[in-house]
Amino acid sequence: EGVVELKDILLKGKHNYENICAAIAAVKIYGISNAAIREVLAEFKGVEHRLEFVGEYDGIKYYNDSKATNCVSTNIALQSFTEPTILLLGGTDRGHSFYDLKDSMGHVKTIVAYGETKNRIADFAKDLGIDCIVRDTLTEAMSAVKTIKEPGDVVLLSPACASWDQYAKFEDRGDEFKRLVKEINQ
Repeated sequence: EGVVELKDILLKGKHNYENICAAIAAVKIYGISNAAIREVLAEFKGVEHRLEFVGEYDGIKYYNDSKATNCVSTNIALQSFTEPTILLLGGTDRGHSFYDLKDSMGHVKTIVAYGETKNRIADFAKDLGIDCIVRDTLTEAMSAVKTIKEPGDVVLLSPACASWDQYAKFEDRGDEFKRLVKEINQ
């Protein structure tokens, strides 16, 4: 009998599953029961702003990955899902190429681009044939999400950019995202 099934783990992503396996091995040494492990994994949301599960509303799951300030981190986030994804991308323009995300975009149904990089992201989306909505701010981007979200979607803030064009730090951006998720789902 296995300890837990992937469908019963709140965290997503291969990187998290690898960490969970190591944690299970460590706690088994101390005789922790499978039931206790399953209970924790069904509730543990992970570290704030790092592929953090915000909630599920009307069959739509929201994830805050505001810490993803580069394409490497956003690739890891994108590879954590197979569901149709609305991806919020944007922020400070540091001149990096969004084409590093290309191989992870297969399930992205819409990109909502905002901030300084919004126009470069729109060009990237057009080249890939992915629908793109362009807005100035995260608040405006989330208003757009409200009009396109459908049951079964994942809404993922994984901006691949620093937050300094509109926020003092990535945590402020993530906190605003979480507030907006609740606001658009009331």
